[in-house]
Amino acid sequence: MALHDRLGAIAAWAVTMPARRWFFQRKGVAEIELPSEDGVLLRGWLADVENARGTVVIGHGYRDDRRQMLALAPALAAIGLRAVLIDFRAHGRSGGSRITIGHEEARDVRAALEWAEQLGGPVSYVGFSMGAAAYLLSGVEAHSAVIDSPYDTLAETIAVRGAFLRAPSRLLRAFHREKERRSELLIDEVRPIDAASKLARPTLFVFARGDAWITPAARARYRAAMSPSCEYVEVDGPHDRHFDAGWVVHVTRFLEKHR
Repeated sequence: MALHDRLGAIAAWAVTMPARRWFFQRKGVAEIELPSEDGVLLRGWLADVENARGTVVIGHGYRDDRRQMLALAPALAAIGLRAVLIDFRAHGRSGGSRITIGHEEARDVRAALEWAEQLGGPVSYVGFSMGAAAYLLSGVEAHSAVIDSPYDTLAETIAVRGAFLRAPSRLLRAFHREKERRSELLIDEVRPIDAASKLARPTLFVFARGDAWITPAARARYRAAMSPSCEYVEVDGPHDRHFDAGWVVHVTRFLEKHR
């Protein structure tokens, strides 16, 4: 095997390997378990609210877990919404043997939304990065949704990261081959942006101005593709560190308006 092939295989293994994390139970949340569509056991937290008017499923980003946006739960509780925070497959404390960066995680989105329906009231969704892309790839819509920093196509997001690392084209081609083999998908067919024009329910797209991974060109493509039911906002900050008070206000105001 040539050196580029070996390095590509190692990189694909590192990208798809599980991101297990172990952490203590938090006060104010209950541990939950639910099966994904293909039987993978998902774990998460339920931040319940007395006399809740609805539920918000929260989907984290790549190689993170349910804790990433836990700080949003008190703001949701203040407007009468309970929160369901899941660990996607192969993340946190959930089962699963590989990460596909949205392709199979879309099954988890559908399963979590269906599970949340049993709690009563409308079910909305907030997803970040991979969690946002998985929602768009799921083919279903929540009552309303906040989609934060989704990549437009998997091929483009790999290219952006490859350019940042100055990876030679031979290495990227080897990575593509091994990533497709390990994830059992065709990279060119993983295109969350294709769902943007078809969204029928209220959806807020949020992007960070300082995001090095979601380029201005990708943001512009989303803005051009959005259906009339969508809104668009940009906030200050980098890719995964823009969840400040202003971001919370954008999210909660939108969900309250469409609850």
